[in-house]
Amino acid sequence: MAENTQESAVIAPENLISRSEELDRFASLLPLEEFGMYATRILNLWGEKQVGKSTFLMALRESSFMERKKIVWISPKYETSIDNPQEFIYACSQKVRFPNNPQREESLAQRLEDAQKGKVDPIRSDDSLLITRSSISTNKQPYVNAAAAASVGRTSFLKEDMDISVGFGNNRAGNQAEAFLDALPLQSMGADLIVLHLSDPTTVSGSVRDWFRDYVVPAATKGPYRRNLVVIEESSEPFYLQGPEESWGEWDEFVVDFELHPASIESVISFAHRENLSQEDSRFVFVRSLGYPATAMQAINRLKSDSRDVSCRDAAEAIISRLTEDEKAKLAICSLPDTIHTEEFDAIVGPANSRETIHWLTSISNLPLQVMEEGKSYSLPDEFRLKAISSISESSEFRSAESRWLPYARLLRNVPNLSDRSKLYYVAGLKWIDGDRYKDLFEERAEDVSNFIEANDNLFARRKKYAHTSQRIQSDLLATAKNLRHRGVEVIKPRVELIWKQRQEWLGERIEDLEKSLKLVQERLQDLQTRYSQVSILLKRFQANGTPVPSTPAKGLEKGKNGIYMSLLISFSCIAAIYGASQGSPLNVVGFLGAFASIVVSLFLIPGWKLQRAAKESVKRSKIKNSPEYLRKENADLIQQIQENESACDELRREITIAKEDLNFEYV
Repeated sequence: MAENTQESAVIAPENLISRSEELDRFASLLPLEEFGMYATRILNLWGEKQVGKSTFLMALRESSFMERKKIVWISPKYETSIDNPQEFIYACSQKVRFPNNPQREESLAQRLEDAQKGKVDPIRSDDSLLITRSSISTNKQPYVNAAAAASVGRTSFLKEDMDISVGFGNNRAGNQAEAFLDALPLQSMGADLIVLHLSDPTTVSGSVRDWFRDYVVPAATKGPYRRNLVVIEESSEPFYLQGPEESWGEWDEFVVDFELHPASIESVISFAHRENLSQEDSRFVFVRSLGYPATAMQAINRLKSDSRDVSCRDAAEAIISRLTEDEKAKLAICSLPDTIHTEEFDAIVGPANSRETIHWLTSISNLPLQVMEEGKSYSLPDEFRLKAISSISESSEFRSAESRWLPYARLLRNVPNLSDRSKLYYVAGLKWIDGDRYKDLFEERAEDVSNFIEANDNLFARRKKYAHTSQRIQSDLLATAKNLRHRGVEVIKPRVELIWKQRQEWLGERIEDLEKSLKLVQERLQDLQTRYSQVSILLKRFQANGTPVPSTPAKGLEKGKNGIYMSLLISFSCIAAIYGASQGSPLNVVGFLGAFASIVVSLFLIPGWKLQRAAKESVKRSKIKNSPEYLRKENADLIQQIQENESACDELRREITIAKEDLNFEYV
């Protein structure tokens, strides 16, 4: 057991970028009031990498809110990965927090650690606990087949007068789930909620995920006293874009997504002020960090260091002093990005303005401008940028450019490769991209876009034949593409809207036609089932009255020709006998033998002839309405028709489901 389940150092609120509003909204999602069958079970906290999800949840865990509420917080602690339920339960025992009652943390951790072995019920005999009779155990003969027990890995031991065999098969997983839940305090034991915090779900193996979904979830949902377990999961996508392997089974309907955005400019500036930075330095912290906490801390440390370039700052002041107010605003705009990419600079300065702006920038004498990639990109030193941005008090032109710069800068951070961004712009206006329609959607760019999507799993989520741009970059990508007036939103998006409208109409018509066909088939099926019930009743009445209902003859039996063959053989026998009687020896013997052989063969044909004659009579009677044979034949036909119509119903329902699912994959 962990010696100290509480962290040695808790981050104080003053050492964090304030996100009080977001914390309040997230805390309100916890199902503390009237926790029942339909309460929230999964809180999916999603957002970009390094947006501060773990720190955000740590701040919540150590907040005054958690101290007021009786919430147990369990965060599995692991070195590498968690590969089985026992490792998972042990990892949970290593990090238990109960802010409202820290004295109970150690006992809760111990209960969890003891739960690794699973729960053994000595009364129940099932696949996990096999009890033998004492008389058999004295002979060392297990109650179950020994070979079968060994095949599933059972170990046996003697306890008093009973030989007990503990199984390590399917039910051990169930027992471990029961033990895990039993180790958690109930609401009646002073815990309003149990929070299981998965900071990195990828470290939990698929088998553990399956165990949790198939054993823990049903037990926690249906158990009479186990309704207060909630999972908080950190992820990079909203739940609907996560893969099928991320399913929570019965809890999929009780998932709530919460997106954590980068911190606001006000929060970052306030935090930088608390770190004793000046107003202009605090403003530049946001420019450098874009609101990402770790980057903001790095920027603060750099600005607080003694290695700042004072000469660059002095040079900036000298250059800025010669500029007009409009030129100062223009220089401040050029100082916003870390790197000016000429191909995308329109996203900041406006369509068709980048060439003029860059020409003006490069014409400033003594400007410490670094030229890269043969004039395709430029950069200015941080100290110069800081001074340029702080040189303007208020400028509508700068504010407008700043609002365009921020989504572009965040897109640049998440997709640093220019070639990748240039392809992403083509899909900026789309929601779901239909893999069967690349040519219709992108025309001459179809192959490039298709190959790019296939090669970049980190930028796209997939469902069947559809792809969806990662929600992490979707809004920034669309805003930047609009600011660039890129073909992806200027040309492709309107084209896709038309294609989707046509497909939506076609899918709607198809669903309507399928539902009409289904209704007709269901009505026909209902009629067939009604007639089948009537026929069954009539057949039962015949049987109740003592009238036999012959079984259905074999198919084609009524067409048998045994009668004809028998007639021919008997005729041949008579002729042979007459011939033998009229001839002398030895021809008379041959005639009599032929007659005898014909009679013998005809005798063998008699059983078949009887069956064939009965079949013919049955066929004749089956044409008489409401006769037993007629009803029997109708009954068989009805069964076949019912089966065919049930299959048709199933196929129509399947096609309707597929069509309705396709409606969910909107192109725009």
